[in-house]
Amino acid sequence: MLRRERSFWLGELSVHFRNLLLRALVAGGANGLLPHMREAHLQKGETVVDQDATPQTIYFPGTAVLSAVKVMADGREVEVATHGYEGASGLLPLLSSSIPTLRTFTQIPGSAFAIDASVLAAMAHRDELMMQTLLRALAIASDQAEQSVACLALHDVPARAARWILQTQDRVSADEFPLTQENLAIMIGAQRTTVNAAAMLLKTEGLIAYSRGAIKVVYREGLRRRACECYHSVEERWRGDPLALD
Repeated sequence: MLRRERSFWLGELSVHFRNLLLRALVAGGANGLLPHMREAHLQKGETVVDQDATPQTIYFPGTAVLSAVKVMADGREVEVATHGYEGASGLLPLLSSSIPTLRTFTQIPGSAFAIDASVLAAMAHRDELMMQTLLRALAIASDQAEQSVACLALHDVPARAARWILQTQDRVSADEFPLTQENLAIMIGAQRTTVNAAAMLLKTEGLIAYSRGAIKVVYREGLRRRACECYHSVEERWRGDPLALD
């Protein structure tokens, strides 16, 4: 798919980016990143990290939401992690010089900032504070992935669906966003028919509305009560400044 990108002047970029990791890097003195950044609009379904292929570009989502999925031999997929404006794509292969074992694609289309992976890696290896901040972000992403594994094993489908919808609403800062029930099934690791029943339940309870290809949060507080403890655990962690170095 076509990706539209353009470079930014330093002043314009420093005003407009909303990505928390990028903010933390700049606050830590990594201003040298900014001239290398460019704006990107990520299209729905666009692959930004391919499984078994070294990423060439690192994306810091703004309004876009990225899903990292494990692709099985039979083609089935399940989400392992989600990246929004709190993080970036491809950090593990970037920092460990390893080959990605997950495919990361755009779940919710939107804005991001992009930088060549080789440029970011070279700068991080020269700048200890930058490296520590990126490692902190990677640790947070790993913690959230672990939470998702527990969620998948222990919580019912309506609670998992409520959690994912709330987290997506938080990331896009909008009540309505594009999402099919087929994609939601991949995100929460459930059969499509089971997800259909869960979505109907949430709709019947007046918590969400959905039409073909879109979901709208109608009653956020009710959806929060419906969500499992995993949503509240992640939300609580982000109340502080988890990217700040001690």
